[in-house]
Amino acid sequence: MWAEVLAGHVPMVASDHSPAPPELKRGDDAFAWWGGISGVQTLRGTVAAAATERGLAPWDVARLTASAAADRFSLTSKGRLEVGRDADLTLVDLDYRDEVRNADLLYRYPRGPFVGCPVLGRVVRTLVRGNTVIDDGHLVTDAPFGRIVRPS
Repeated sequence: MWAEVLAGHVPMVASDHSPAPPELKRGDDAFAWWGGISGVQTLRGTVAAAATERGLAPWDVARLTASAAADRFSLTSKGRLEVGRDADLTLVDLDYRDEVRNADLLYRYPRGPFVGCPVLGRVVRTLVRGNTVIDDGHLVTDAPFGRIVRPS
């Protein structure tokens, strides 16, 4: 996959967060299993580690994991820091290096396929429409900031 990303043939990398209990993901009939994996928490950090190893810059990771999806789905208020856009952003400590561990996963079923994979960067703050909602891993407001976003 990385050869295709580096060649410019893969515009975005995303996760299909699928938090099914482990018993729905096994059995004799693979077509009956609950599809998907739990990956939304680990996507950016694992992609950043792999991308950096291959010579991509932090802004390439931002494009692959955020702005390209906003462009693809015509979400004109999302995906960039520009006047008139929503100012949804994540501030990341790029000096942080670690690996994915089950004990750190905040999923309903804390297991993931990326356990043991390297992680680059740690989220230190998350803003939604310019409002801090998570600071150093802690929810700082109970105010509802979500809203339905439709393609333009």
